[in-house]
Amino acid sequence: MQFNTNLPFFEWLHSDPEHFPLASQFNSIMSTYYQGRPSWIEEGFYPVHDNLIQGARDDEDNVFLVDVGGGSGHDLVEFLSRWPGAPGRLVLQDLPAVLDDIVALDPSIERMAHDFFTEQPVKG
Repeated sequence: MQFNTNLPFFEWLHSDPEHFPLASQFNSIMSTYYQGRPSWIEEGFYPVHDNLIQGARDDEDNVFLVDVGGGSGHDLVEFLSRWPGAPGRLVLQDLPAVLDDIVALDPSIERMAHDFFTEQPVKG
């Protein structure tokens, strides 16, 4: 199938309401891709506590983890369920249209519209 466009993939997906079902399907695939597979936050896979949590700054203004292009927030929701005491803020970044499609998200996870082809607004 040829789409005759010079737009980048994500721009093209959101450029026309006719493409929205494809965007929804893409987001669903990305949300379910790792189901049934080990996650990086599981004990024994990556030492999350020793390498990330231990020694992290715990001021409430500090950002602990940013999920860039995080879709529906599934990875941050999983992280929060396994490491509820992690210090700092959890930030979910994706395109506005993707964030607008999220039906439910833990209120402690911040939504931030961001195009990962532009400069990262979260510093430090």
